[in-house]
Amino acid sequence: MKIDNTAGDDDRDNPWLDRSRAPKSAVQPDISYTLRYFEDSSRKMRQSEEEWPYRPDPHNDSRVHFYYFRGVGDPPSDVSYVGDVYIMDDVDVWVCQGTLPDPQQRRWTYYTHIIRAMLEAERGSIANKPSQKRKMDVDTDDSDGNANDDADNDGQDSDDEYDVEMQNKFQTEKHNLAETRRAFDEFKQLREHADQNLRNKIVELEAKNQRLRTEKDATEKSTSDLRRQVAHLTAYNNRINTHLSAMIDLRTASMGGTNDASGSGVNDFDSLY
Repeated sequence: MKIDNTAGDDDRDNPWLDRSRAPKSAVQPDISYTLRYFEDSSRKMRQSEEEWPYRPDPHNDSRVHFYYFRGVGDPPSDVSYVGDVYIMDDVDVWVCQGTLPDPQQRRWTYYTHIIRAMLEAERGSIANKPSQKRKMDVDTDDSDGNANDDADNDGQDSDDEYDVEMQNKFQTEKHNLAETRRAFDEFKQLREHADQNLRNKIVELEAKNQRLRTEKDATEKSTSDLRRQVAHLTAYNNRINTHLSAMIDLRTASMGGTNDASGSGVNDFDSLY
């Protein structure tokens, strides 16, 4: 789509057509002002038969340089000043972010369906200006001979409808926020409950572990005591056996008896019993 760069005046005095004379605001465009101007200008064009594209006269407003056009697709490639704003179907916006001469290398930022939110955000500062109304409702009833009653009422009905719409949106968002907070509080309570259960379980396991350690220490001490007792009894038993064996040998020797394996002799020690 070819964009007509003419603005109705002598183009030789148009700073926008000479890149070297472009105002500094072209580098840092006032987007909020652009959107407010778009709101007013697009409404005027919907009420008229002006051909697209249309742009405001840069002699009257040099802070912004932008075109309006219908349709979808990429923005025009024959203009590349930083700050150029292209509006499509009153909804989608292209904002030029670069001034490279090659159209394929220009950097464009595409805003889709965000202009309405930005316009609504700006409305608080421009609501009292009739020329900056968000929209104008056209009265289709021509019985009173006035085809545009709302225009005579300075858009009051449009403001009322807009206020109702915004109030409904506010209530919806408020309800959604309340639901989100409720769900978050519920989740927080569940998490705290789970954390407390986990902490209780950890304390319980630590106490059980301590009891097991105590029982293990007691069992090890008891086992050690038993081993010492067994060793003592074993040593005592060995001493008794050694003493008895010595006594038997001594008695046998003193009695002069024999105790051979053949059994041919008489054991004097045994004869005593």
